[in-house]
Amino acid sequence: MTRLPRISDLAGDTEGWGFFLCTYKELRPIRSGELLLFTLQDATGQISAKLFDDIERFKDEFEAGETPEAQFANAIDRLQPVIANHITQGKSWTSHHVRASQVEARCQPITTGAPTLGAYARNLIEDALQRGFLMPD
Repeated sequence: MTRLPRISDLAGDTEGWGFFLCTYKELRPIRSGELLLFTLQDATGQISAKLFDDIERFKDEFEAGETPEAQFANAIDRLQPVIANHITQGKSWTSHHVRASQVEARCQPITTGAPTLGAYARNLIEDALQRGFLMPD
């Protein structure tokens, strides 16, 4: 299970927290595993077909979010930016004029995958609103 968010991060999972919280998946026509080919090649320029297939399988499982492991991995993956923004007093949020409803919508899978962490995320969002480093709607 711990491989799921790491594979997602390696494969370029930044779209959800990118500029204006928009996605660019539709602009990425190649498979996520292909993005890693260069990085994962050995000294001879070869990559294991099994490793490539494992990466694709983990990435697909993560993105589908259907298994309990994928739901938990999604929760952790989406919680990390909330914590980072809270620690930095909303640096990304304020520079991109992000509103609370945008963060709340992005954080919905946290409650599905880990209800206790979902409550924690809601507390961080509420605190950020009160402290002024997340814009209200």
